[in-house]
Amino acid sequence: MVHALQVKKFAHAKGVIAKTDLIDAALLADYGLKMQPKLTSIGATLILNDLRLWVQRRTQVTNLIRLEKQYLEYQDNPIIITSIKKNIGSLKSQILTIDQEIQRCINETATLKKKADLLNTEKGIGKVCTSILLSQLPELGQLNNKEIAALVGVAPHTRESGSWKWKKNSTLCSLHGNDFCQSIQL
Repeated sequence: MVHALQVKKFAHAKGVIAKTDLIDAALLADYGLKMQPKLTSIGATLILNDLRLWVQRRTQVTNLIRLEKQYLEYQDNPIIITSIKKNIGSLKSQILTIDQEIQRCINETATLKKKADLLNTEKGIGKVCTSILLSQLPELGQLNNKEIAALVGVAPHTRESGSWKWKKNSTLCSLHGNDFCQSIQL
């Protein structure tokens, strides 16, 4: 698998503007020959996509719990309070099921399991943070710290052109950008 944006930029660099199935096939073949992207297993990619979906669902359910707790603070009606508490209990049981599915995804591939075990040895990184990092940054372990920082969007970048200079800024969005930074804030 290759990132679609990389292939699109490759096509742009070659001056290819037209888009048909035949042109796309030839372009992908040319990209593969010239760029030689790293091969990845389709099975591992499917598991990673599954992991991403479960992590995304966990975030959604966690947000629902937070909202229900906020509603609970301002309720006086005992029937509504009971309803909200029931819903929170149901959502918490969903979190347990989702956590089991996330762990299943991680345990299905040796690479994810190895990365998870390594991340969990770090102080302050628990299972939730590990699952987010693994699902959002499959490049962990393949890139150095500066490359990961640039990928996440927290590395300073310099932009210069002639006499125009733009100061270094670490809040730029990159491939993962601010969405990743917001998702990791637990």
